[in-house]
Amino acid sequence: MNRDLRDLLFSLGIIVTTAAYGLARRRTSGDADAVTSVAARVVEDVPARATVLYDGDGILDGVPGVGAAIRRAVDRDVRDEWEAVDLSGRDTLELVDVLQHDLPYYVSSGDEPHESGVYVKYGGATVVVTAVGYERVDSLSY
Repeated sequence: MNRDLRDLLFSLGIIVTTAAYGLARRRTSGDADAVTSVAARVVEDVPARATVLYDGDGILDGVPGVGAAIRRAVDRDVRDEWEAVDLSGRDTLELVDVLQHDLPYYVSSGDEPHESGVYVKYGGATVVVTAVGYERVDSLSY
């Protein structure tokens, strides 16, 4: 076996071992302390470049927390604050990726009055939905 092939196989072995260790550690590290807050509020106007989803059939109910946040925001006509649904436990951080990468997430520039998020038409209102996720750190080692 030539040296280049041996080095390549060694590098791949290190990468696979590191990935397996990280996955095993994540599964056993108790990421029950992961929290994602899905928030929604009613908006008056939609940014010109934003794609607006129509959720008359409740399709977004399949995304945990999103349907509930939308319904609460519309039912309570929340405009100045955010109506939030907090979810905790395994895999809740993936909700942020679902909203920002799998749905048409509008990213606002800093100088405009619109919020970043997914714009949804629900009932007679338009709602912007966003999510923030974090993990609690139990102990720090220095």
